[in-house]
Amino acid sequence: MNIYSQIGLIMLIGLVTKNGILIVEFANQRQATGLDKSQAIVEASVQRFRPILMTSISTVLGLLPLMFATGEGANGRIAMGGTVVVGGLLISTLLTLYLIPAMYMYLSTDRKAKKRRKIMRNCNMSKKIKEVLSLLFFFIPFITSPQSVINLQECLRIGIENNYDLRIARNEEMISDNNVTPGGMPASYRM
Repeated sequence: MNIYSQIGLIMLIGLVTKNGILIVEFANQRQATGLDKSQAIVEASVQRFRPILMTSISTVLGLLPLMFATGEGANGRIAMGGTVVVGGLLISTLLTLYLIPAMYMYLSTDRKAKKRRKIMRNCNMSKKIKEVLSLLFFFIPFITSPQSVINLQECLRIGIENNYDLRIARNEEMISDNNVTPGGMPASYRM
């Protein structure tokens, strides 16, 4: 393997990596839209099949003159164009179209199932919180004295009175209803 073959190998690795990234990234985008893992990789492979095939065929057709080169220095050009890149690209394209989806199915996480598990975990947590709160509300009347127990209307009244934003809104409403300026003078007396 000479230096030309090594340069061709670097180019081949770049092309194959780009093809794999195209499929994986498109499958990840499909999973983000809500598809499960198997549907996402099938759809990504189908939609990326044509661009990958076009890139590979155009590269092979562009390197055909190097493959059939004659004359001075032809051995170096044949080694780079024909042997390494063309042969490797033909084999790697087939492997990319079959091996990348299979490896994705094996190694990737199903984001939809992961999201379902997270939701179920949150539901279990909320059930535990509800249980603790129900126990707490069950024991509050026994812990507190009868004078401190208030009803819902009284609780809302206290909350509304102590809410700063609601007080500001109430004052602004009174000002606009009475047509009174913030200084307390009616708007008709303004100069």
